[in-house]
Amino acid sequence: MINSIVGENTELTGNFKIEGVLRIDGKFEGKVDSKNQILIGKKGFAIIEATAEEMIIGGYVEGKVKVRGKFKVLETGFFKGEVDAERIEIEAGGFFSGKFRTKMLEKKND
Repeated sequence: MINSIVGENTELTGNFKIEGVLRIDGKFEGKVDSKNQILIGKKGFAIIEATAEEMIIGGYVEGKVKVRGKFKVLETGFFKGEVDAERIEIEAGGFFSGKFRTKMLEKKND
């Protein structure tokens, strides 16, 4: 259940701690510490430093992200930055530019 939304016509800047799911469909710049998901809609634009359980990107995101579970870029998504995640998925058509580190790679290299 989504309990925090940055709507399409909203521009928001700040630092947030969120227990539930955050969906960004507008413009956001700042830090987010979420114990759940961060979802970036197709029209969402974020310059973000984030920690979350899971992150799914359908819009434009630049930043540094730490995800305890899955980091996913949808076919409409764009990500530029750094990711530290358990798993990373990029759909065909999705864009990723930057660095990533997964715990799965670390386990294979042990």
